[in-house]
Amino acid sequence: MNKFETIKVGDKAELTHTITLSDIEKFVDLTGDDNKLHVDEDYARKTTFKKPVAHGMLGASFISTVIGTKLPGDGALWCS
Repeated sequence: MNKFETIKVGDKAELTHTITLSDIEKFVDLTGDDNKLHVDEDYARKTTFKKPVAHGMLGASFISTVIGTKLPGDGALWCS
């Protein structure tokens, strides 16, 4: 863990994860967000996206993962 005081402008941390159908299904189970745009290929095909779109909050949760596990790390909380 990096102590907050040691973080400098330009420091970086990253997380790589390919979002899978299983991830989306788990997110739907957890949140109840079963919007057809996320879960129905036929519906999504008729939209400008042409395929199902991962939930925005699923993507945003990876920001929280980086903050809480990498930069700065344990004990950090994303407030704004």
